[in-house]
Amino acid sequence: MNAMAAGDDALSPEDKHRFLRALKSDAAFREEVQKEVLTERLLEVPDRMDHLEVRMDHLEVRMDRLEEQMAENARQIAGLTAAVNALIDHQAELRRDVNGLIETTGRIIRIMEAGFTEMREGFAEVRKNFAEVNRRLDRLEGAA
Repeated sequence: MNAMAAGDDALSPEDKHRFLRALKSDAAFREEVQKEVLTERLLEVPDRMDHLEVRMDHLEVRMDRLEEQMAENARQIAGLTAAVNALIDHQAELRRDVNGLIETTGRIIRIMEAGFTEMREGFAEVRKNFAEVNRRLDRLEGAA
């Protein structure tokens, strides 16, 4: 019995076998059955999956670029860190040099102040001696 009896909705095993064979071998028939059985959203899944694969490929390319950029940034940061550390060391060296100059300048100022004090005292002695010479000259002129 190949045909379904009137009012009988069930398929015979032979009808099922022919139906499955037709699904496997006839693409147009398979497409018709899919349209009847599958919802519109399920029919869109293959196209959506293709679209998703393309987007994933683009995303992978972008991620690869980002990884490369991050690696480059890391190299640049390492270089900048080394440069900043070198500047910090150089600034510390300059600070030591400036502190040394301040100390040396302080010693020079103290030496100069001591020299000026000696010079003032020496000039006072010279003035005193000139005053004595002037008094003697005045006495000599008065005696003459």
